[in-house]
Amino acid sequence: MKNERFVSKVLRFDNFFYITSCLLFSILFLFISFNNRLVPGDDYIFYYETIEKGVLQPLFDFDFNTRFSSFLIFNLIFSSASDFKDLPFYIFYYHLGFFILWSFSVFLLLKTVLIDYFTVKVSFKELFLHSLLFNLGLFFFVPDFIETWYWVIGSTVYGIPIIASFFGLSALLNKTSGIFNTSILIISSFIIGGALETLAICHLFILILIFLNRKVFYSIDKIGLKCLLSMLFILLMISINIFSGANTERVIHESTKFANPELFMNGNDFISSIFDSNNIISVLIMVSFFLFGLKLKEKNGTIFNINLKKLIWYNILGLSIIFLVTIVPMFVVFDSWGVRRAWLPFHFYFFISLIFWSLYFGNNSRYFSNVLLVKTVIGISITSILLMICFRQFPSLSAYSMAHDDMIKEVEQRKINGKSECMQIKPFPEPGYLVKYTIERDSLSSHNLLIKKVLKTNFYLQQTE
Repeated sequence: MKNERFVSKVLRFDNFFYITSCLLFSILFLFISFNNRLVPGDDYIFYYETIEKGVLQPLFDFDFNTRFSSFLIFNLIFSSASDFKDLPFYIFYYHLGFFILWSFSVFLLLKTVLIDYFTVKVSFKELFLHSLLFNLGLFFFVPDFIETWYWVIGSTVYGIPIIASFFGLSALLNKTSGIFNTSILIISSFIIGGALETLAICHLFILILIFLNRKVFYSIDKIGLKCLLSMLFILLMISINIFSGANTERVIHESTKFANPELFMNGNDFISSIFDSNNIISVLIMVSFFLFGLKLKEKNGTIFNINLKKLIWYNILGLSIIFLVTIVPMFVVFDSWGVRRAWLPFHFYFFISLIFWSLYFGNNSRYFSNVLLVKTVIGISITSILLMICFRQFPSLSAYSMAHDDMIKEVEQRKINGKSECMQIKPFPEPGYLVKYTIERDSLSSHNLLIKKVLKTNFYLQQTE
């Protein structure tokens, strides 16, 4: 009897552990953001360009990167951060805005699909909770979550278009078509088309399928027209991205930069990235969406009255094309599987597919008596894993950011004191879930000279032995 009472009390808090998980995820994301710093390489190159030339001029001058919408977003955020000591605050507020927009975009898409499109009865609180759970699963499921979310210039190339995709689809599927809704659609299309080319092509493919569905099975309505507008806009942006003269230089640069075969991944690495140990949380999130589908059936009945065989074939065909769009450019440029972060488009849509099927099969399954128990176990499991991650990550992150800031303070002090001898810098501690700041031993290496240029020192820097 005592055991049954204890279980009964625990089950009353079935959402408590979900909410706790979302709070821990928010704290983890923002704590990592608070300790994030620009790292030498593309971060420094783009930062220097925007500080020296402003927001727009680098878009025309910079013949290295043609992902102009990502570059523009970076410039808009960091162009006023002329004092290097203020950069950590700019980075934190950038990630804070990123997290808020990411959460809201997924919530908006779920609301549009479930409430507006399928007329499902579900509370906003439940939707927002599952929006955060979705983001938690996606956070770990992407092939290189550190570079996707926390390499600052990388997050504008890989992370921002994801948010734009959610906003764009919600604006597209929204049955109203006012100025605000159309503006969201156009801005999203601009960002998607002008950022990561492969993700843009995949998004364009999804839009084509939606448009063909509206054209074949219905007359072209507001959704079909908005779909056509978004397709044309994205196609224009992709064309500028791919066929500009700067793109040829970037391809040559990238293929030369990664000429070392050891830097490339192979097919086994691709498969292992899907079954990575970090994805255990993503699997638990899929189970939570299966249970969410069950709950929706209890209140609304079966939502997705779609032919299962057709759905499976469309899903296989879609993912196959997205896989080819993701991988073929890697072999064209690198003659290999490329780098992990470049696999983002496939992982992104594959995760969305897994979440959909979890929701679908949950909504088409019979309710069973132990649902609350399973939900509670899932919530406790996610919470426990996140707690362990937080306890492991927080000390490393703090030590890393402190070492970085101490180095910057020392650089500034040496500039004030007029010292000109080479500055010896100890290796930075491991950064945890961040891209590591590295300084090479050769003070005249291009890497170290870039640091010298950006920090505006009259002395050289090198790492100690």
